[in-house]
Order: sequence, then C-alpha cells, then structure tokens
Amino acid sequence: AAEFVRDGQFVGQDTCFYTVPGAETSIRINRAMNVQAEQAELEVERKRNAANFYGWTYDLVKLTGELKIRNQIDRAIELEITKELSGEVLEKSGEPTDLQTARGLKQVNPKHQLTWTLKLPAGQQAKTTYTYQLYVRP
Repeated sequence: AAEFVRDGQFVGQDTCFYTVPGAETSIRINRAMNVQAEQAELEVERKRNAANFYGWTYDLVKLTGELKIRNQIDRAIELEITKELSGEVLEKSGEPTDLQTARGLKQVNPKHQLTWTLKLPAGQQAKTTYTYQLYVRP
C-alpha cells in the first residue's frame, strides 16, 4: 500500500502490487480535490453496415473526445493523462505517446493507449482532444 501525505495531511492512497527494485512505476492516486479532471466523448458520425467480419455486420462509428485538467494547487505540477481506447486513432492534440497494445488481438478493433505528460502551472487548465473510429455491432 502507498499512502500520500502533504504537510502532514493525508492526500490519497493506492496499492502497488510489485515493482522491480530500482525501476520506475506509476501509482494512481485516488481523486485529488485540488486537481480536477473532466472527460467527454461524443459520437460525430456513423456509417451503417460499413463492414462484415466473421459473419457479422458492423457500423463504423467516429468519436471525438476531450480531456480537461484544472490545477488548483498553488504551485506547478507534472501529471500524466492516460486514455485507453479501441479503434483507429485519427487525430490527437499535443504529442501523446500512442502505444498499440496486444490486448484484444483477435477482436475487430485494435487497442490503443494514449499518454500525455504535461506540466501545468498553478491555477491553469489544460485540454487535450482526440478523434478515433471503431467498428461496432448495431
């Protein structure tokens, strides 16, 4: 278990099950009240009966998403934003790493993990956007 404390006050906690000695890891802290995050995703286009895979008909759906972060801490912070999605990434703001994962290799849509690393000044907010498309069964 990892516990995060600032100025003697409990900030958050999570569990790290294993990390190789000397290696780096990321631990997801429960919700920080002074760093606010919002996400929204909208369907912007749908092509009916766009493809057939394995005897099934699929629609091709295009989605756009937005991730907002607001820093209400009195100092700059460095943070990492991760978004996992299925489908083909068409556009992405900033310069996130785009890792195509092996999860779901036998599925119709590839899996992606987009990761943005940001430095956010005190009192500022940041917005990242992405657009992708995927096949779905109607």
